[in-house]
Amino acid sequence: MDSNLHGFNVFFTVLVAGDVDMSKYDMNKTVEPYVAYKYSERNKLRLEAIRIYRDIYTKNLSNPELSMFSDVLRFKIEEAEEMTDEEYFDNITNGMVVDKETGNALTTINPNGMYLTLTEPTLKTALSLKDDMFECKVKDVINKTATIEDIEKYSTYWDNVMNTPSVTRSNYLEQYKDKETYVKLMSNPFFYNAFVSEETGWVEQSLDKQMEWVFEFKDNFINKLDENITLRVYNFTR
Repeated sequence: MDSNLHGFNVFFTVLVAGDVDMSKYDMNKTVEPYVAYKYSERNKLRLEAIRIYRDIYTKNLSNPELSMFSDVLRFKIEEAEEMTDEEYFDNITNGMVVDKETGNALTTINPNGMYLTLTEPTLKTALSLKDDMFECKVKDVINKTATIEDIEKYSTYWDNVMNTPSVTRSNYLEQYKDKETYVKLMSNPFFYNAFVSEETGWVEQSLDKQMEWVFEFKDNFINKLDENITLRVYNFTR
């Protein structure tokens, strides 16, 4: 769970409520051709990419563990800045079909795609719903709370990290602020990276609002469901 929260885990987790056709979110699903990029917006596309790269680069610059990622972002920024609008457009639309009249790039990639693979989880890759199970009814978990074992485990882990003068210690203090917040966050029984139902569609954790997502997950999603709806946990990758 700890590595999952930091985004270093190869697996993400999604909680599915009810009988949802998950194939609609498959990035490998082919759909009818549609306009992915408009040629008339090539300047806007390039500048927006530079802005996003810079924003991510700035947020991760202070984290030594992401130095390699920062180098890649810096290269992407410089590359996009040196390109003309046409060169950038050709680069991002490489392999797509281009409309000869408008210059727009067409694609058959699923616009609703959220995952490359969807697999069954294990206790090492996801939090179980009940008794090491990854499928049950809402009524079986509606009153689920943090266990004493989890609270003690994460409390001990925090103490161990704080007693070590390292980059990890600094990162934990910066991200979680204090022991109480960390323990509450990590021992929360409903931490999943995404939630999906017919009512909500695919809803995903925001990278800059991780704590709110975890603390409010039960109220936002679980408590609003009929107690007889089936919940299922899956791993997904991108």
